[in-house]
Amino acid sequence: MRVDITEYKSQVHLQWEHFLQKMSEDLNECKENLVFKDKLLKVSTAEIENLNSAIQRQGKMKQQQVAEMKEMKTKLNSIKECNVKLEQLLHEEDTSNKELKRENKALKEEVRVCYQNISGANVDIHIFIRRLE
Repeated sequence: MRVDITEYKSQVHLQWEHFLQKMSEDLNECKENLVFKDKLLKVSTAEIENLNSAIQRQGKMKQQQVAEMKEMKTKLNSIKECNVKLEQLLHEEDTSNKELKRENKALKEEVRVCYQNISGANVDIHIFIRRLE
């Protein structure tokens, strides 16, 4: 019976060593997996940080574009206001030109009448001078 116990102990010891060996291998595999996952996590974290950085840059660019567009809209509105004022001035100038043309026409008529009167007066003067001679 003593032999059986020794043999049993020996078998238990072998099984235990085999179990411990298997556990050691499993732990090493787990360690390798953890190292691999840690590397993946670091890479993923770096990629996420790069993406966040890119998103922030794009956000800043969008904000800048929005600011530029607002500035351009303000300038466009200013140009529109200037165009309205310019059209008003052109209309006023057109009205003024029409008035000046009417006045010019009236003055020409007045000059023509004066010229006719002067011509008539010249004829009368010549007749008067001839009578005096």
